[in-house]
Amino acid sequence: MGITYSFDGLLEESIGERGVTQQEIEGLLSRFPQTASLLLQNREGFPIGWLDTKSRYGDLTLCEELAKRYIDYDVLVVVGMGGSTLGTRAVLSAFSNPIGRCTYERGGKKLIILDNVDNALLRETLFHSTGERVVLNLVSKSGTTLEVIAHASILLEELKSQNVSVVITTSIGKGPLYKLALENDYELLPIPEDVGGRYSVFTSVSFFPLLFIGLEAEAILQGAHDARAGLLLDKYWENPALRLSSLTYLLYEKRNVFGHVLMTYSEALEGFGDWWVQLIAESLGKRSVVSGSEASVGITPIKAKGPADQHSLLQLLLDGSPDKVTCFVSVASEELAFEAKVLKYFPKALEEFKFIKGKSLDEVKEAELAGTFSAVRERKRPYYSLLFPSIYGEVIGEFLLFWMVSVSLLGRFLNVNVFDEPAVELGKRYAWQKLKGI
Repeated sequence: MGITYSFDGLLEESIGERGVTQQEIEGLLSRFPQTASLLLQNREGFPIGWLDTKSRYGDLTLCEELAKRYIDYDVLVVVGMGGSTLGTRAVLSAFSNPIGRCTYERGGKKLIILDNVDNALLRETLFHSTGERVVLNLVSKSGTTLEVIAHASILLEELKSQNVSVVITTSIGKGPLYKLALENDYELLPIPEDVGGRYSVFTSVSFFPLLFIGLEAEAILQGAHDARAGLLLDKYWENPALRLSSLTYLLYEKRNVFGHVLMTYSEALEGFGDWWVQLIAESLGKRSVVSGSEASVGITPIKAKGPADQHSLLQLLLDGSPDKVTCFVSVASEELAFEAKVLKYFPKALEEFKFIKGKSLDEVKEAELAGTFSAVRERKRPYYSLLFPSIYGEVIGEFLLFWMVSVSLLGRFLNVNVFDEPAVELGKRYAWQKLKGI
Protein backbone atom coordinates (compact mmCIF):
# COMPACT_ATOMS: atom_id res chain seq x y z
CA MET A 1 0.00 0.00 0.00
CA GLY A 2 1.17 3.53 -0.73
CA ILE A 3 -0.47 5.34 2.20
CA THR A 4 1.16 5.31 5.62
CA TYR A 5 -1.51 4.70 8.28
CA SER A 6 -0.90 5.67 11.92
CA PHE A 7 -3.61 4.99 14.51
CA ASP A 8 -1.55 5.33 17.72
CA GLY A 9 -3.35 8.55 18.65
CA LEU A 10 -6.55 6.54 19.20
CA LEU A 11 -5.02 4.33 21.88
CA GLU A 12 -4.91 4.64 25.68
CA GLU A 13 -1.11 4.40 25.67
CA SER A 14 -0.95 7.65 23.67
CA ILE A 15 -3.82 9.81 24.95
CA GLY A 16 -4.76 8.22 28.28
CA GLU A 17 -8.28 7.38 29.38
CA ARG A 18 -9.92 8.82 26.26
CA GLY A 19 -8.12 6.24 24.13
CA VAL A 20 -9.02 2.62 23.37
CA THR A 21 -7.44 -0.09 25.51
CA GLN A 22 -5.88 -3.29 24.24
CA GLN A 23 -8.40 -5.25 26.29
CA GLU A 24 -11.28 -3.48 24.52
CA ILE A 25 -9.78 -4.26 21.12
CA GLU A 26 -9.39 -7.94 22.00
CA GLY A 27 -12.96 -8.05 23.30
CA LEU A 28 -14.35 -6.58 20.08
CA LEU A 29 -12.36 -8.93 17.87
CA SER A 30 -13.62 -11.92 19.86
CA ARG A 31 -17.20 -10.73 19.25
CA PHE A 32 -16.56 -10.12 15.53
CA PRO A 33 -13.84 -12.59 14.54
CA GLN A 34 -14.46 -12.50 10.75
CA THR A 35 -15.71 -9.01 10.05
CA ALA A 36 -13.86 -8.46 6.75
CA SER A 37 -14.33 -11.93 5.28
CA LEU A 38 -18.04 -11.88 6.18
CA LEU A 39 -18.37 -8.63 4.23
CA LEU A 40 -16.89 -10.38 1.22
CA GLN A 41 -19.13 -13.44 1.68
CA ASN A 42 -22.09 -11.05 1.63
CA ARG A 43 -24.67 -13.36 3.14
CA GLU A 44 -27.14 -10.46 3.30
CA GLY A 45 -27.05 -9.85 -0.45
CA PHE A 46 -25.79 -6.28 -0.12
CA PRO A 47 -24.72 -4.36 -3.28
CA ILE A 48 -20.95 -4.82 -2.98
CA GLY A 49 -20.01 -4.97 -6.66
CA TRP A 50 -17.60 -2.09 -6.01
CA LEU A 51 -15.40 -4.62 -4.19
CA ASP A 52 -15.10 -6.70 -7.36
CA THR A 53 -12.39 -4.45 -8.75
CA LYS A 54 -11.43 -7.01 -11.39
CA SER A 55 -14.88 -6.80 -12.98
CA ARG A 56 -14.72 -3.02 -13.01
CA TYR A 57 -12.05 -3.19 -15.73
CA GLY A 58 -14.88 -4.11 -18.10
CA ASP A 59 -16.62 -0.84 -17.25
CA LEU A 60 -13.34 0.99 -17.78
CA THR A 61 -12.83 -0.49 -21.26
CA LEU A 62 -16.36 0.47 -22.30
CA CYS A 63 -15.79 4.05 -21.15
CA GLU A 64 -12.40 4.26 -22.86
CA GLU A 65 -13.98 3.30 -26.18
CA LEU A 66 -16.76 5.84 -25.77
CA ALA A 67 -14.42 8.65 -24.67
CA LYS A 68 -12.36 8.20 -27.86
CA ARG A 69 -15.45 8.98 -29.92
CA TYR A 70 -15.70 12.38 -28.23
CA ILE A 71 -12.03 13.29 -28.41
CA ASP A 72 -12.82 16.36 -30.53
CA TYR A 73 -15.50 17.69 -28.20
CA ASP A 74 -14.76 20.71 -26.01
CA VAL A 75 -17.08 20.40 -23.01
CA LEU A 76 -18.61 17.61 -20.98
CA VAL A 77 -21.53 18.54 -18.73
CA VAL A 78 -22.18 15.91 -16.06
CA VAL A 79 -25.60 16.23 -14.44
CA GLY A 80 -26.08 14.21 -11.28
CA MET A 81 -26.58 14.37 -7.54
CA GLY A 82 -24.74 12.96 -4.53
CA GLY A 83 -22.91 9.74 -5.30
CA SER A 84 -23.37 10.32 -9.03
CA THR A 85 -20.92 13.23 -8.94
CA LEU A 86 -19.05 13.52 -5.62
CA GLY A 87 -16.46 10.85 -6.40
CA THR A 88 -15.82 12.37 -9.82
CA ARG A 89 -15.49 15.85 -8.36
CA ALA A 90 -13.08 14.60 -5.67
CA VAL A 91 -10.70 13.06 -8.21
CA LEU A 92 -11.00 16.09 -10.48
CA SER A 93 -9.99 18.39 -7.66
CA ALA A 94 -6.75 16.46 -7.24
CA PHE A 95 -5.66 16.60 -10.88
CA SER A 96 -7.28 19.55 -12.66
CA ASN A 97 -7.87 23.26 -12.28
CA PRO A 98 -11.25 24.65 -11.14
CA ILE A 99 -12.20 27.74 -13.14
CA GLY A 100 -15.59 28.29 -11.53
CA ARG A 101 -18.01 26.92 -8.99
CA CYS A 102 -18.67 23.78 -11.01
CA THR A 103 -16.23 23.94 -13.94
CA TYR A 104 -12.82 22.30 -14.29
CA GLU A 105 -10.28 22.69 -17.08
CA ARG A 106 -7.48 20.40 -18.19
CA GLY A 107 -5.64 20.09 -21.46
CA GLY A 108 -7.94 22.52 -23.25
CA LYS A 109 -11.11 20.63 -22.29
CA LYS A 110 -13.75 21.62 -19.77
CA LEU A 111 -15.69 19.36 -17.44
CA ILE A 112 -18.73 20.85 -15.75
CA ILE A 113 -20.38 19.07 -12.83
CA LEU A 114 -23.91 20.31 -12.34
CA ASP A 115 -24.82 18.76 -9.00
CA ASN A 116 -27.07 21.23 -7.26
CA VAL A 117 -30.26 23.10 -8.12
CA ASP A 118 -29.09 26.69 -8.31
CA ASN A 119 -29.48 29.31 -11.02
CA ALA A 120 -25.90 30.51 -10.58
CA LEU A 121 -24.57 27.04 -11.43
CA LEU A 122 -26.89 26.81 -14.42
CA ARG A 123 -25.71 30.19 -15.72
CA GLU A 124 -22.10 29.06 -15.38
CA THR A 125 -22.89 25.85 -17.23
CA LEU A 126 -24.54 27.67 -20.12
CA PHE A 127 -21.74 30.25 -20.25
CA HIS A 128 -19.09 27.56 -20.81
CA SER A 129 -21.29 25.39 -23.07
CA THR A 130 -22.91 27.79 -25.50
CA GLY A 131 -21.27 27.66 -28.92
CA GLU A 132 -19.07 24.66 -28.03
CA ARG A 133 -19.15 21.00 -28.99
CA VAL A 134 -20.83 19.56 -25.91
CA VAL A 135 -21.44 16.12 -24.46
CA LEU A 136 -24.31 16.09 -21.97
CA ASN A 137 -23.93 13.22 -19.47
CA LEU A 138 -27.06 12.53 -17.40
CA VAL A 139 -26.24 10.31 -14.42
CA SER A 140 -28.80 8.58 -12.19
CA LYS A 141 -28.93 4.92 -11.25
CA SER A 142 -32.70 4.92 -10.76
CA GLY A 143 -33.30 7.31 -13.63
CA THR A 144 -35.77 9.15 -11.41
CA THR A 145 -33.53 11.75 -9.71
CA LEU A 146 -35.68 14.87 -9.72
CA GLU A 147 -32.81 17.35 -9.97
CA VAL A 148 -31.28 15.51 -12.95
CA ILE A 149 -34.60 15.48 -14.81
CA ALA A 150 -35.10 19.20 -14.13
CA HIS A 151 -31.64 20.14 -15.40
CA ALA A 152 -31.98 17.85 -18.43
CA SER A 153 -35.22 19.58 -19.40
CA ILE A 154 -33.51 22.97 -19.42
CA LEU A 155 -30.22 21.98 -21.05
CA LEU A 156 -31.77 19.92 -23.85
CA GLU A 157 -33.86 22.95 -24.73
CA GLU A 158 -31.17 25.63 -24.29
CA LEU A 159 -28.48 23.76 -26.26
CA LYS A 160 -30.67 22.23 -28.98
CA SER A 161 -29.38 24.61 -31.67
CA GLN A 162 -25.75 23.43 -31.38
CA ASN A 163 -23.80 20.22 -31.70
CA VAL A 164 -24.73 18.37 -28.49
CA SER A 165 -24.36 14.64 -27.91
CA VAL A 166 -26.09 12.92 -25.01
CA VAL A 167 -24.73 10.07 -22.89
CA ILE A 168 -26.98 8.59 -20.23
CA THR A 169 -25.45 6.67 -17.33
CA THR A 170 -28.12 4.65 -15.60
CA SER A 171 -29.45 1.18 -14.81
CA ILE A 172 -30.00 -0.85 -17.95
CA GLY A 173 -33.52 -2.00 -18.64
CA LYS A 174 -35.51 0.28 -16.37
CA GLY A 175 -36.22 3.87 -15.41
CA PRO A 176 -37.22 7.06 -17.27
CA LEU A 177 -33.66 7.93 -18.33
CA TYR A 178 -33.17 4.49 -19.87
CA LYS A 179 -36.44 5.02 -21.78
CA LEU A 180 -35.26 8.49 -22.86
CA ALA A 181 -32.04 6.99 -24.25
CA LEU A 182 -33.91 4.34 -26.26
CA GLU A 183 -36.42 6.80 -27.68
CA ASN A 184 -33.72 9.24 -28.83
CA ASP A 185 -30.90 6.82 -29.67
CA TYR A 186 -28.65 8.34 -26.99
CA GLU A 187 -25.50 6.56 -25.85
CA LEU A 188 -25.95 4.39 -22.75
CA LEU A 189 -23.46 3.58 -20.04
CA PRO A 190 -24.49 1.00 -17.41
CA ILE A 191 -24.39 1.43 -13.66
CA PRO A 192 -23.97 -2.07 -12.21
CA GLU A 193 -26.99 -3.27 -10.25
CA ASP A 194 -24.73 -4.36 -7.39
CA VAL A 195 -23.14 -0.92 -6.91
CA GLY A 196 -24.87 1.89 -5.01
CA GLY A 197 -24.46 5.58 -5.82
CA ARG A 198 -21.98 6.64 -3.14
CA TYR A 199 -19.89 3.54 -3.88
CA SER A 200 -19.84 4.10 -7.66
CA VAL A 201 -16.53 5.92 -8.15
CA PHE A 202 -14.99 2.78 -9.72
CA THR A 203 -17.69 2.52 -12.41
CA SER A 204 -18.76 4.34 -15.57
CA VAL A 205 -20.23 7.04 -13.30
CA SER A 206 -16.71 8.44 -12.82
CA PHE A 207 -14.67 6.64 -15.47
CA PHE A 208 -16.28 8.38 -18.46
CA PRO A 209 -15.94 11.98 -17.17
CA LEU A 210 -12.36 11.40 -15.99
CA LEU A 211 -11.34 9.87 -19.32
CA PHE A 212 -13.00 12.70 -21.27
CA ILE A 213 -10.81 15.29 -19.56
CA GLY A 214 -7.68 13.17 -20.00
CA LEU A 215 -7.19 11.63 -16.55
CA GLU A 216 -5.83 8.12 -16.12
CA ALA A 217 -8.84 6.35 -14.67
CA GLU A 218 -7.03 3.03 -15.03
CA ALA A 219 -4.37 4.08 -12.52
CA ILE A 220 -7.07 4.91 -9.96
CA LEU A 221 -8.77 1.54 -10.46
CA GLN A 222 -5.41 -0.22 -10.33
CA GLY A 223 -4.61 1.40 -7.00
CA ALA A 224 -7.89 0.13 -5.57
CA HIS A 225 -7.32 -3.33 -7.03
CA ASP A 226 -3.81 -3.54 -5.58
CA ALA A 227 -5.04 -2.47 -2.12
CA ARG A 228 -8.12 -4.68 -2.11
CA ALA A 229 -6.60 -7.87 -0.68
CA GLY A 230 -4.96 -6.07 2.23
CA LEU A 231 -8.18 -4.23 3.10
CA LEU A 232 -10.18 -7.47 3.32
CA LEU A 233 -7.96 -9.35 5.75
CA ASP A 234 -9.36 -10.48 9.08
CA LYS A 235 -5.95 -9.73 10.60
CA TYR A 236 -6.34 -6.63 12.76
CA TRP A 237 -2.70 -5.49 12.71
CA GLU A 238 -2.34 -5.93 8.94
CA ASN A 239 -5.60 -4.40 7.72
CA PRO A 240 -5.81 -0.60 8.19
CA ALA A 241 -9.52 -0.54 7.33
CA LEU A 242 -10.28 -3.12 10.04
CA ARG A 243 -8.14 -1.23 12.55
CA LEU A 244 -9.83 2.10 11.88
CA SER A 245 -13.37 0.70 11.91
CA SER A 246 -12.67 -1.23 15.13
CA LEU A 247 -11.15 1.76 16.92
CA THR A 248 -13.82 4.15 15.66
CA TYR A 249 -16.55 1.82 16.90
CA LEU A 250 -14.93 1.39 20.32
CA LEU A 251 -14.55 5.16 20.70
CA TYR A 252 -18.23 5.50 19.77
CA GLU A 253 -19.42 2.71 22.07
CA LYS A 254 -17.09 3.20 25.05
CA ARG A 255 -16.12 6.90 24.96
CA ASN A 256 -19.17 8.61 23.38
CA VAL A 257 -17.09 9.89 20.46
CA PHE A 258 -19.72 10.71 17.82
CA GLY A 259 -17.93 13.23 15.59
CA HIS A 260 -15.29 12.45 12.97
CA VAL A 261 -13.20 15.22 11.42
CA LEU A 262 -11.29 14.83 8.16
CA MET A 263 -8.65 17.58 7.97
CA THR A 264 -6.69 17.58 4.72
CA TYR A 265 -3.39 19.44 4.54
CA SER A 266 -3.39 19.70 0.74
CA GLU A 267 -5.62 21.76 -1.53
CA ALA A 268 -5.52 18.88 -4.02
CA LEU A 269 -7.24 16.62 -1.47
CA GLU A 270 -9.81 19.09 -0.17
CA GLY A 271 -12.41 17.91 -2.70
CA PHE A 272 -12.50 14.47 -1.11
CA GLY A 273 -14.18 15.99 1.94
CA ASP A 274 -17.64 16.22 0.35
CA TRP A 275 -17.43 12.64 -0.96
CA TRP A 276 -16.30 11.44 2.46
CA VAL A 277 -19.10 13.32 4.26
CA GLN A 278 -21.77 11.64 2.13
CA LEU A 279 -20.17 8.22 2.47
CA ILE A 280 -20.18 8.38 6.27
CA ALA A 281 -23.42 10.28 6.89
CA GLU A 282 -25.62 8.40 4.43
CA SER A 283 -24.09 5.00 5.18
CA LEU A 284 -23.97 5.10 8.99
CA GLY A 285 -26.77 7.41 10.08
CA LYS A 286 -29.38 4.71 10.58
CA ARG A 287 -31.72 3.00 13.00
CA SER A 288 -30.06 -0.05 14.50
CA VAL A 289 -31.56 -3.00 16.34
CA VAL A 290 -29.33 -4.25 19.15
CA SER A 291 -30.46 -6.77 21.78
CA GLY A 292 -34.03 -6.55 20.53
CA SER A 293 -34.41 -2.76 20.87
CA GLU A 294 -34.18 -0.08 18.18
CA ALA A 295 -31.87 2.91 18.51
CA SER A 296 -30.67 5.69 16.22
CA VAL A 297 -26.93 5.49 15.56
CA GLY A 298 -24.36 7.24 13.41
CA ILE A 299 -21.12 9.14 13.08
CA THR A 300 -21.23 12.88 12.32
CA PRO A 301 -18.66 13.72 9.60
CA ILE A 302 -16.99 17.13 9.60
CA LYS A 303 -14.69 18.16 6.76
CA ALA A 304 -11.88 20.64 7.28
CA LYS A 305 -8.65 21.75 5.68
CA GLY A 306 -5.38 22.75 7.22
CA PRO A 307 -3.80 25.02 8.08
CA ALA A 308 -6.81 27.28 7.32
CA ASP A 309 -9.23 25.63 9.75
CA GLN A 310 -6.71 25.77 12.56
CA HIS A 311 -8.08 29.32 12.82
CA SER A 312 -11.65 28.12 13.29
CA LEU A 313 -12.38 24.47 14.02
CA LEU A 314 -9.23 23.71 16.02
CA GLN A 315 -10.46 25.75 19.00
CA LEU A 316 -13.49 23.45 19.23
CA LEU A 317 -11.38 20.31 18.82
CA LEU A 318 -9.00 21.28 21.61
CA ASP A 319 -11.26 22.95 24.19
CA GLY A 320 -14.75 21.84 23.21
CA SER A 321 -16.56 18.65 24.12
CA PRO A 322 -14.20 15.65 23.72
CA ASP A 323 -16.65 13.79 21.49
CA LYS A 324 -14.70 14.04 18.23
CA VAL A 325 -11.83 12.20 16.59
CA THR A 326 -9.64 13.93 13.99
CA CYS A 327 -8.04 12.37 10.94
CA PHE A 328 -5.09 14.37 9.56
CA VAL A 329 -4.34 13.73 5.89
CA SER A 330 -1.10 15.09 4.45
CA VAL A 331 1.24 14.60 1.52
CA ALA A 332 4.98 13.96 1.89
CA SER A 333 5.87 15.45 -1.48
CA GLU A 334 3.66 17.53 -3.76
CA GLU A 335 4.74 18.30 -7.32
CA LEU A 336 4.37 21.99 -8.01
CA ALA A 337 3.72 23.61 -11.36
CA PHE A 338 6.09 26.40 -10.35
CA GLU A 339 9.23 26.69 -8.30
CA ALA A 340 8.61 26.68 -4.55
CA LYS A 341 9.08 30.18 -3.20
CA VAL A 342 11.48 30.80 -0.33
CA LEU A 343 10.73 33.50 2.24
CA LYS A 344 13.39 36.20 1.91
CA TYR A 345 12.01 39.70 2.38
CA PHE A 346 11.40 41.01 5.92
CA PRO A 347 11.06 44.79 6.40
CA LYS A 348 11.96 46.20 9.78
CA ALA A 349 8.37 46.02 11.08
CA LEU A 350 8.38 42.25 10.50
CA GLU A 351 11.81 41.45 11.92
CA GLU A 352 10.31 39.37 14.73
CA PHE A 353 9.32 36.82 12.05
CA LYS A 354 12.86 36.34 10.76
CA PHE A 355 12.78 32.81 12.17
CA ILE A 356 10.96 31.76 8.97
CA LYS A 357 13.54 33.38 6.70
CA GLY A 358 14.82 30.89 4.16
CA LYS A 359 11.85 28.58 4.70
CA SER A 360 9.37 27.58 1.98
CA LEU A 361 5.59 27.68 2.27
CA ASP A 362 5.63 23.87 2.42
CA GLU A 363 7.91 24.04 5.45
CA VAL A 364 5.53 26.50 7.11
CA LYS A 365 2.60 24.17 6.43
CA GLU A 366 4.51 21.16 7.76
CA ALA A 367 5.34 23.07 10.95
CA GLU A 368 1.70 24.03 11.42
CA LEU A 369 0.63 20.40 11.02
CA ALA A 370 3.26 19.27 13.51
CA GLY A 371 2.13 21.97 15.92
CA THR A 372 -1.48 20.84 15.63
CA PHE A 373 -0.44 17.23 16.26
CA SER A 374 1.35 18.33 19.43
CA ALA A 375 -1.60 20.39 20.65
CA VAL A 376 -4.13 17.59 20.05
CA ARG A 377 -1.85 15.10 21.79
CA GLU A 378 -1.34 17.44 24.76
CA ARG A 379 -5.13 17.84 25.12
CA LYS A 380 -5.52 14.03 25.00
CA ARG A 381 -7.99 14.20 22.10
CA PRO A 382 -8.21 11.14 19.79
CA TYR A 383 -6.53 11.55 16.40
CA TYR A 384 -4.82 9.57 13.66
CA SER A 385 -3.02 10.30 10.41
CA LEU A 386 -2.86 9.20 6.78
CA LEU A 387 0.29 10.18 4.88
CA PHE A 388 0.38 10.14 1.07
CA PRO A 389 3.86 9.69 -0.45
CA SER A 390 2.67 12.03 -3.22
CA ILE A 391 -0.52 12.49 -5.22
CA TYR A 392 -0.94 10.04 -8.09
CA GLY A 393 -3.68 7.80 -9.47
CA GLU A 394 -2.88 4.58 -7.63
CA VAL A 395 -2.71 6.18 -4.18
CA ILE A 396 -6.01 7.99 -4.83
CA GLY A 397 -7.61 4.64 -5.70
CA GLU A 398 -6.30 3.14 -2.45
CA PHE A 399 -7.61 6.11 -0.45
CA LEU A 400 -11.10 5.76 -1.93
CA LEU A 401 -11.33 2.01 -1.38
CA PHE A 402 -9.89 2.30 2.15
CA TRP A 403 -12.77 4.54 3.19
CA MET A 404 -15.46 2.48 1.48
CA VAL A 405 -14.25 -0.70 3.18
CA SER A 406 -13.77 1.05 6.55
CA VAL A 407 -17.33 2.39 6.49
CA SER A 408 -18.73 -0.99 5.46
CA LEU A 409 -16.93 -2.74 8.33
CA LEU A 410 -18.04 -0.06 10.79
CA GLY A 411 -21.60 -0.69 9.64
CA ARG A 412 -21.25 -4.31 10.69
CA PHE A 413 -20.18 -3.26 14.18
CA LEU A 414 -23.12 -0.81 14.38
CA ASN A 415 -25.51 -3.42 12.94
CA VAL A 416 -26.80 -1.20 10.13
CA ASN A 417 -27.19 -1.58 6.38
CA VAL A 418 -24.66 0.91 5.00
CA PHE A 419 -26.00 0.58 1.45
CA ASP A 420 -29.51 2.04 1.79
CA GLU A 421 -30.80 5.52 2.63
CA PRO A 422 -34.45 5.21 3.74
CA ALA A 423 -34.63 8.65 5.35
CA VAL A 424 -33.37 10.32 2.17
CA GLU A 425 -36.08 8.56 0.18
CA LEU A 426 -38.65 9.93 2.65
CA GLY A 427 -37.52 13.49 1.94
CA LYS A 428 -37.67 12.86 -1.81
CA ARG A 429 -41.24 11.62 -1.53
CA TYR A 430 -42.35 14.76 0.31
CA ALA A 431 -40.64 16.97 -2.30
CA TRP A 432 -42.48 15.17 -5.11
CA GLN A 433 -45.78 15.56 -3.28
CA LYS A 434 -45.26 19.31 -2.85
CA LEU A 435 -44.45 19.77 -6.55
CA LYS A 436 -47.54 17.76 -7.47
CA GLY A 437 -49.64 20.03 -5.24
CA ILE A 438 -50.49 17.27 -2.80
